[in-house]
Amino acid sequence: QGGPRPDPHAVAPRLLLLGAAVSLQPALFLGAAKPPPAPVSAERSLVWGPGRRAEITLPVKYFYIQVVSSAGHNFTRPPPGNTAFKVVIKPLSPKERIQIHVPKPLDRNNGSFLVRYRMYGSLKEGLKIEVLYGGAHVAQSPYILNGKFSVYYTSMHGPHQLHVQLLLRRGCMGEHTPVNHAVATHDLARSTSEKSAVLHVGFVGDWPVEHQKANDTPGPIPIISWCGSVDSADIVLPTYEITHSTLETLRGVKNDLLSIQGNTGKSKSTNPRGPLPHTPNHHCLPPPLEAQLLYKYQVNIDGTVAAYRFPYLLLGDSLVLKQTSQYYEHFYIEMKPWRHYVLVKRNLDDLLEKIKWAKENDEEARKIAKEGQSAARELLQPHRLYCYYYKVFQKYAERQDSKPERRDGMEFVPQPNDRASVCDCYRRKHLREDL
Repeated sequence: QGGPRPDPHAVAPRLLLLGAAVSLQPALFLGAAKPPPAPVSAERSLVWGPGRRAEITLPVKYFYIQVVSSAGHNFTRPPPGNTAFKVVIKPLSPKERIQIHVPKPLDRNNGSFLVRYRMYGSLKEGLKIEVLYGGAHVAQSPYILNGKFSVYYTSMHGPHQLHVQLLLRRGCMGEHTPVNHAVATHDLARSTSEKSAVLHVGFVGDWPVEHQKANDTPGPIPIISWCGSVDSADIVLPTYEITHSTLETLRGVKNDLLSIQGNTGKSKSTNPRGPLPHTPNHHCLPPPLEAQLLYKYQVNIDGTVAAYRFPYLLLGDSLVLKQTSQYYEHFYIEMKPWRHYVLVKRNLDDLLEKIKWAKENDEEARKIAKEGQSAARELLQPHRLYCYYYKVFQKYAERQDSKPERRDGMEFVPQPNDRASVCDCYRRKHLREDL
């Protein structure tokens, strides 16, 4: 679909060694379903997701649009024609004024669209969301977010959260530890405390990792890390890369777990790529991530930790060939080889063999790629990231046998100086100090 496809056997594979990922040969898989012949039905199309619920507070709220035909069938490819979905989000009351950034919906290349919006302030009366297609309201649009919940700015903080703020302190991470790693975790911890009641918790996160086993005497120290290993007993949090991109979506990062879903689909070029240019520095600057995702196969190679590109590669349309590794991220337990990705040996001896298999079994490879993409899109949603942090903090706090306190060498981490974060306390009840 979308033009002639070059003969894969007539094109020499192009390997782009990118530290944690390798890209091979552009273009999508064969056999993709054609769009339904019936036109788009705004009334029958569906709108769902956490961005439609006032009680869910995230840095960027988001929801999905599933395109449905007038015959009642879900589109599995982008709808034909030039008509686009339009989303208008504004305060419910004309007396309230805040800035709301609403970029155009992202086409996920499977018949659905992703809508994102970032609020720069809180609303007492509520929010109105209009989803339009060709001037007609989609599904049950307009959607009203109000009721017993006001719509809060993501960084809102007030008196009922000061007890949490006092416990967020940055310890000594060592002279060779990147500060951004610690900052990302502290920012997410603070952001979690701004959205829910978190118990008093104090923990250690540092390098090197904890190698004591559960049945050793003494047992392992409960150290929190961003990457796990089969050789260590660390408690794994989402990587600082995922954490930072979630906090800075639509603001401080180019690629995040939401926006990357719009960088899928067929390469704009249907021409086979030639050999690598013969210049001394041709591989010093790798292409941007969105350009890499236009390739059909991605090889994920770990370094001294798990490759932080892996979640982004899964979110694309490519088949991911993952190196066998002792390292893992927080969500790896849900990802299975030969269902969500193709496993290759640690020394990469069978890499070319697995690529040959994928070429000769195109339909099966396409199914694995789609399974991996679907699982990643479900597991790596921002609200699940917050839930994971919250669960870790709560379970950790429940098992503490002493009250956390400020110790020598720790640095106080204050709340950000953001006027939009001032809490007007629209909620009827404050959270209790002892929660």
